[in-house]
Amino acid sequence: VDDEIDLVEEVLRIWGVDRVESTLPAGRGRVGSLTPEQRWRERIAATLRASGLNETITYAFVDPRDLERVSWESPEGETDVELLNPMSEEQAVLRRTLTPGLLRAVSYNQRRGVANVHRYELGMGFLGSAGRQLPKERELVAGVVAGRWHEPAWHDPRGQETGPDAALRTPALSFFDGKGVLEALMTD
Repeated sequence: VDDEIDLVEEVLRIWGVDRVESTLPAGRGRVGSLTPEQRWRERIAATLRASGLNETITYAFVDPRDLERVSWESPEGETDVELLNPMSEEQAVLRRTLTPGLLRAVSYNQRRGVANVHRYELGMGFLGSAGRQLPKERELVAGVVAGRWHEPAWHDPRGQETGPDAALRTPALSFFDGKGVLEALMTD
């Protein structure tokens, strides 16, 4: 026992930490609440979860070729934020959109046998400019649905079908499923 706190710890250990009543630190005006931005974020996340999507978090570093593949052009006067010392060529710039990361997540899952992928992400996008030292950050939301909402259950007559095109008879997700999620998000 060297310091006062060591003595306090020993007394608490013997007497029992569970016997000490928990209290909040004293202070005036310390009523906790969410900011409007935090409430907005929580509402979006809750709506997307209620629509059947699961949250995912992808890397903020992306392959510049992925941004070209999704044909996402920067606004006039804005550029990609290139890293000075990237970990790899596939992570050489900061993302300006969440789309490449979500599409990579779908690809990763489907290559491993997970056909039904329903994901969303709330994250930051980054845009650079020649006259600006730090990138412009903006909060983004994106989602992706692929496959089906669920596999047919054992008691579903569609699940009893066999043959090469049996999977085609179960309802696959379409544009309208994604549109429905978007409408739920916009009306909430």
